Amino acid sequence: MRTNFLSMTLTAGLASAAPFSFPLPNGFPENQDPVVMKQTAAIAHGTLSNAPLPATINDDTLTSFKAIAFNEIFEVAFFTDLINNITNKVPGYEMYDMSRIGDLQAIQAQEQLHALTANTILAHYGANTIKPCKYQFPVTNLPDALNLAQTFTDVVLGVLNDVQTRITTTVGPAGAGVVSAISQVIGNEAQQDGYFRYAQKLQPSAQPFVTGASRAFVLTALNPFLVPGSCPSLPELQAKLPTFPPLMVADKSKANNGDISFTAMPTGSAKIDPSTQKIVYINGANVPVVMDFTATQAGSGYTVTAPFKAIDNNFWGLTLAAIVNSTGPFVTAGDVADKTVFGPALVEFF
Repeated sequence: MRTNFLSMTLTAGLASAAPFSFPLPNGFPENQDPVVMKQTAAIAHGTLSNAPLPATINDDTLTSFKAIAFNEIFEVAFFTDLINNITNKVPGYEMYDMSRIGDLQAIQAQEQLHALTANTILAHYGANTIKPCKYQFPVTNLPDALNLAQTFTDVVLGVLNDVQTRITTTVGPAGAGVVSAISQVIGNEAQQDGYFRYAQKLQPSAQPFVTGASRAFVLTALNPFLVPGSCPSLPELQAKLPTFPPLMVADKSKANNGDISFTAMPTGSAKIDPSTQKIVYINGANVPVVMDFTATQAGSGYTVTAPFKAIDNNFWGLTLAAIVNSTGPFVTAGDVADKTVFGPALVEFF
């Protein structure tokens, strides 16, 4: 088994390039001039939906669309920055076949439409739309950028599934219109994910069922990419969604058949206590796996070591790892998020 690990809670080692900031040359995200939208649709190979929306949706669903918009604007920033690095011939971003730059340009335009869709839905119901931040990306070359794109897309797929479930549970059949829109975005993101994997010479589909995630993990996953103090919409999101202290992959050399180590960085009142806490792994469509762990203090943080055994557990694709203040049992990623103290760390097995 070939392994690759990347934790999106990583805050060290960020590239030194100037932060990315909006607007784009076409005015995104504020400018929705019809001429601009026609140009974006041409690059994206499709337009914004003109299907009618439900008469009403609840506040919880509006929170979900705020989280979606927050993430999609980040994705536009990431792919815009990546395309700029490639076309400007930044060292490390050499593309073997420059005729394929159109693939990334289409993805970037599609992400613009995803973000605009979420903000349009928010505006339709009189909710505040999401404003962009300034962003920083922890990659300095094309292979690492593709790896990162694959990893955050894996997370997005799990979060969108969670959002669908929340809407069908809290709104019911009346939410069918927005659930359908999310399903179509999931299909598009899955196509992108397969492309990122194939570009890394990996099997396009990692696993039969993508790893479930929780909307509650969105801010924690995106936090390393945000320039502190640059997000006008973040306080509103933080009033509804948590940001957990980071859990980072530290040593994966024995993870195939043995242990994996993480670094946990306590913040606020969060503490590490193996006597009352467990580590939980979320992979595929399976019930989360609960494990004991050990912890040793290392500077201002802790080294957390726990069994992983990827081969025995059939952990393929993305695994979310979180330290929780419960012994379980857990059924869903949402159950895990409700008890999370640290994380999640994002572990990819190829």
